Amino acid sequence: MTRIERLGKSLQRNIYNDMSSFFVAYDHSDKKSKLLGCLLIGALSMLYAEVGSGASNLWFLDPFGWLLTFVLYALHTLFYFNIAVRLHKTSIQHLYLLGMLFALYEAPITQVLWSGYIDQGSAMWGTFLGVAWGEFLVLVFFWHPVMSFILPILTYEVFILEGNEEEGLGENVLPTHTEFFARLAKKKKWLFFFTILFTPFQLIGSGFDIVISLISILGTIALAILFKKSLSWLKRRRGINQAVSLKDITLGKRGMITITLVLIFWVYGFGSFAISTFVPGRWPKSLQPYLTIALFALIVILLFVTSPTDLQNEKHEGMSEQTSELEYQIDMSELAQIVKRIWIVWILSTVAFAIIPPAGLVVGFLMYLTMIPLGIIFFGKIFQWLLKSRLLAP
Repeated sequence: MTRIERLGKSLQRNIYNDMSSFFVAYDHSDKKSKLLGCLLIGALSMLYAEVGSGASNLWFLDPFGWLLTFVLYALHTLFYFNIAVRLHKTSIQHLYLLGMLFALYEAPITQVLWSGYIDQGSAMWGTFLGVAWGEFLVLVFFWHPVMSFILPILTYEVFILEGNEEEGLGENVLPTHTEFFARLAKKKKWLFFFTILFTPFQLIGSGFDIVISLISILGTIALAILFKKSLSWLKRRRGINQAVSLKDITLGKRGMITITLVLIFWVYGFGSFAISTFVPGRWPKSLQPYLTIALFALIVILLFVTSPTDLQNEKHEGMSEQTSELEYQIDMSELAQIVKRIWIVWILSTVAFAIIPPAGLVVGFLMYLTMIPLGIIFFGKIFQWLLKSRLLAP
C-alpha cells in the first residue's frame, strides 16, 4: 500500500466519527445553492449517461428534454445519493448497488428492459424470463450504475477540490472515496483510453452527424460549467470561500419528500404515460416480466441493506498509519485537470470517429459487447466484497 493510499485510510478514520455532523445542515444551506447544486449534478448525469450514449442529442433545445429526461436523471441521482449518505453507505460498492436500482427505471418508464430499445422495436437478443437480457445486462449491470450515477458524483467531488487545494479533505469529498481517487489519479492513461473507446456511442446515436454530436457534448458541458460558475458566484457573494460543496446536494426531510413525490407522480407517472402514448404496445402482456424485475429489485435492495456501513467496512479492512496530508492534497488537486483533459479527449475522438464512421461502428459494437462481461465482473466483485465483509464481521 502506497503512502497516498495510506493517507486515504487515515483521513477516513478521522472523519467517520463526524459523518453525521458533516451533513447536519440539510435544510440550513441556502436554497439557491441547493438548486444550483441539483442542476449541476443533473447536468453531469445527463452528460455521461444520455449524451454519452447518443440517446438525447440536443436535449437542452427540447422542452421534453428539460421537463422529463433532465428531471429523471437529476432526481434519481439526488434520491439515491441521499439514501447513501443517510445510511452511511457511500463507498463505490454501495453506489454501484444503488445505481442498479437507478437503472430499473428503464422498465416502467421506457420499457427497454422488457421490449428493447425504442428505435429497434424489439429486444436485441430476445428475452429470458420476460426480460430483454442483453439490454438488461448492459444497462443495469454497467451503464447506469457507472455512467448515470457514479461518474457524475465523482466529477462533482472533483469540482469541489478545484480551487480548494489548501483546505483539508474532511469537508470536501466523501471519506470513502479518498483512496479510490488516489488510485484513479495513477490511471490517467487508462481513463483517456476508455474515453476514446466509449466515444462512438454518441456518434452512432446522432447518425455520425458531427455537428449534432459536438453541439450536444459541448452544450451539456457548457451547462455544467455555467451551473458550477453560478454556484461559485453565489457563494462568493455570500462570503463563502468553497465554490461547490456536498451540502449543496444533500437534502432534508422536506427535500426528500418533495423529490420522491415528483419521481412517483411526474417521472414515473407522466413519464411512463407519455412514452406509452408515443410508442404504444411495449408493456408486457404476461405477469412474468414484472415479477422478474420486482424480484431483481428486491435482491439488490437486500444486498444493499445487509451490506456493512462505511465505518464497519473500514474496521474490517483495518487502518493504516497517517502520512502527510499536504502530499495527498497535491495529488487530489490534479484530478480537476484530468476531468478537463478527458472532456477534450472525448471531443477530439468524436471528430476522429466522425471522419471514419466504419471504425466508430466497429469500436462501438465491440464496446457494447464488452459491457456485458464487464457488468457481470463488477457485480461479482460486489458480491465477493459482501461475502468478505460477512466473514470478517464479529
